[in-house]
Amino acid sequence: PGTVRVEVDNTITDFFTVVEVLATDRKGVLYDIAHELNVLGAEIHQARVATHPDHISDLFYVRDDTGGKITDSERIEAIEDGIRRKLSETS
Repeated sequence: PGTVRVEVDNTITDFFTVVEVLATDRKGVLYDIAHELNVLGAEIHQARVATHPDHISDLFYVRDDTGGKITDSERIEAIEDGIRRKLSETS
């Protein structure tokens, strides 16, 4: 399994929390990321998906269920850990 990097950033835009995911490409990886974000209560409003020969580099612009940025440090950690865990177990 390859390395999975997940970073949550609230400084890129005034309106969204940006979740950046770098991981090994494989069938279903985009679904797994989107599903995990949904399970964790992050609503995807935009995605920028880049597929390279051996990896993906995706940005997800998300909001919480109230329409705001996700700023709670425990929720941010849950998103980072949840996606990292999901992609690591299915690589």
